[in-house]
Amino acid sequence: MTASDGVIVPLVNSADEATAAVIACHHPPRGIRSYGPVRAPWHPPRAEPVCVVMVETPDAVAALPDMLKVEGVGGVLIGPSDLALSHGMPVAAQHGDDAYDALLRSIIEPCRAADTPVGIFTATPDHAHRFRALGVTFVAGPSDAVILHRAATEHLERCRP
Repeated sequence: MTASDGVIVPLVNSADEATAAVIACHHPPRGIRSYGPVRAPWHPPRAEPVCVVMVETPDAVAALPDMLKVEGVGGVLIGPSDLALSHGMPVAAQHGDDAYDALLRSIIEPCRAADTPVGIFTATPDHAHRFRALGVTFVAGPSDAVILHRAATEHLERCRP
């Protein structure tokens, strides 16, 4: 068994929720995460995990300046589809829409000013390059299930006569 290097916490909408996420990620005295008596012999000491909070709603965007002040928030991850939908935009806005790009900048710029890494989920390499150009510092690619599905579909299509 391997310990996690970080935890991504979805739908964090306030500084209080960001604080609760950080506390849940860390062992006492910093937090409330259980250490358990059997972990010490099995694992060497590790650094505490990075707590990354997700910004996906209007409340989260409004609370972002206060969330960035919470000690222990190690990064912000944008949920691009939920962000669009929660702001009354179509999911397709993430592929290139001026209002959506302005919304992204309203998240990216405070994160960068606070020297907090800010990332976003990406569906394709083009998506990753687009968001990098807007200023995100890291990207999360598609899930292994999505990648496997794409590869299987491509393989089966190439096998057809």
